[in-house]
Amino acid sequence: MRNIKNEEVKFLKEIGLFDHLSDGVLKIPDHCTSLKIDIGLAGDAPNSARWLMSDPHVFVIGIEPLEYHHRHLYELGSPEGTEEVFCHPTWPIVQLKHNAVLHNREKVCDISDRFILLKTAINKVDSFGKQKFYVNKVEEGETGSSTLSKAVSDKRPHLLDKVIDVNICSLEYILDLLPLQGFKYIEHIKTDCEGMDFQVIQSIGDKIEKALFVTCEISHVCNPEELLNLPLVRHMLKHRFVPFLATPNSVNFVKREYYHDAMAGKLKLIYAGM
Repeated sequence: MRNIKNEEVKFLKEIGLFDHLSDGVLKIPDHCTSLKIDIGLAGDAPNSARWLMSDPHVFVIGIEPLEYHHRHLYELGSPEGTEEVFCHPTWPIVQLKHNAVLHNREKVCDISDRFILLKTAINKVDSFGKQKFYVNKVEEGETGSSTLSKAVSDKRPHLLDKVIDVNICSLEYILDLLPLQGFKYIEHIKTDCEGMDFQVIQSIGDKIEKALFVTCEISHVCNPEELLNLPLVRHMLKHRFVPFLATPNSVNFVKREYYHDAMAGKLKLIYAGM
């Protein structure tokens, strides 16, 4: 049981978590035996969709700060000023209005009670609150690369539409509201946070060691020597994780003691970039 302070209630209601708590802990259905966390959903949440399709017993926590994306996650629609129907040509997507995962606008599985959307950004902060968020233009199709980082936004000023305040907290704050004792590990934590992935991982603190797989966005392809010198990778090595698979824009880590099982395919890594 966790005591919720009075000043937390408003924040927890705003991010969509308060009504799902019981005795200060997130209620996760008994039939869900696997837990995954998807940070940075954009408007389609393809990682969450693939996870929900692949395992009927997974519970997925999706975290996304931008209200424009919340609307598209609720119901398939058209970006403002266009006639194009929002639908990824390759990936399945989450559609909360239908409580389902859709692929090419066809229902492929029910979500049921296995997904929760938290309307917040994540950063290395000491307390919950508000932070500036740099929102890219809808008409450029770049809202998915909106960011907490002014430095990242300043590198592409032609894309910036507006600066807004969004809810903010650490991932450790969220994990403290989860019944982690009921899970062997958090099976997968994925971050796609436009230059803020390291800060997101840092915000977990030592609880990162509760994870099995971690997937993080990186800004460019690195050779092996460069990869091992990235602050994010050094941090993960310190916490007993091993990088075992890299793509042009992401790196995957596995807990060191599970490395050989992962390489042998005994543990299955699932994410939209594969």
